[in-house]
Amino acid sequence: MIENAFEWIRLNFIAEGDTHISAPLNQAINMFSKTGISLPIIFLITDGAIEDEKDICVAMSGHLMKGGLNTPRICTFGIGSYCNHYFLQMLAQIGRGYYDAAFDIGSVNLRMERLISIASSVILADLRIDALTYLPIVLLPLGF
Repeated sequence: MIENAFEWIRLNFIAEGDTHISAPLNQAINMFSKTGISLPIIFLITDGAIEDEKDICVAMSGHLMKGGLNTPRICTFGIGSYCNHYFLQMLAQIGRGYYDAAFDIGSVNLRMERLISIASSVILADLRIDALTYLPIVLLPLGF
């Protein structure tokens, strides 16, 4: 499975020095929204500043509203101090995922393993409780 992901990345994305994540993130969300996987998770890992951060957050909010509970969760990971860590936190929050960061090269493996462990240990997700919709409404006098 991981080998397939590496092969797909190698064929579809060519690094050009800038950090443009909008198109790949939209493509990943569209791919995973159609799979029927019980809890799809997208991991966004970056070491640089990202363009159009506000537009990305608005677009992800739109995907979530349109797709509902079938929308993949987005976990974000920043490497180094050049990332907009606030944006990565917001994107993870909007995407119902988790955020972590490593500020030095020695902590990347540990922090990445921790993020993957947290993201993969979801026991219950997206619960709905319909019991309250069937309770009668009782109006009480205010007593003034």
